[in-house]
Amino acid sequence: MYLTIHHPEILPIIRSIAGGIYAPRLDGKHCLIVKCSKEMILAAQLKREFAIYLAPIKFSKFESGSALITAFFDQGHSPLIITTPLTKDDSMTLELIELFKSESKRLLSHVLSGTVI
Repeated sequence: MYLTIHHPEILPIIRSIAGGIYAPRLDGKHCLIVKCSKEMILAAQLKREFAIYLAPIKFSKFESGSALITAFFDQGHSPLIITTPLTKDDSMTLELIELFKSESKRLLSHVLSGTVI
């Protein structure tokens, strides 16, 4: 999907945010946007994969939480990574949670039915 052609209204939002993963709703559906460096894009294109992990993090001395670690495997055991903090009551965090909940149900139904995606 070409966001700038089909959804030009999202371009200013993408420009204003730092690198990370986002799940805005476009045409009533969640869309996964990964904003990253050209090296990460090249690694994903060459390896035809990237991974997303849920990890505990410390925001400060007294506050901890979770983050999504997006890893792009360019060379062996040292992937390029993006850390996306998940903060309570943040709209971007809530959209990511909704995306993963809906996608996990869809993927689980394909696995149970034996359908190849």
